[in-house]
Amino acid sequence: MPSSGGSRRVRVERGIYQQPNGKYAVCVRVDGRARFRTVEAVTLAEAITQRDALQNACRLD
Repeated sequence: MPSSGGSRRVRVERGIYQQPNGKYAVCVRVDGRARFRTVEAVTLAEAITQRDALQNACRLD
């Protein structure tokens, strides 16, 4: 059942969401499970770079 409190985050790009506080969260797959991490990014371009870095780091493990 959907919550009545409104959206917690808004999708802005594949695997990237903007939270109500203005920060970006990225979603990466680790061992087949989705993991959300808040990143230190001011712009969408920075969030994309950090998402790609996290995805590459997860592949190395």
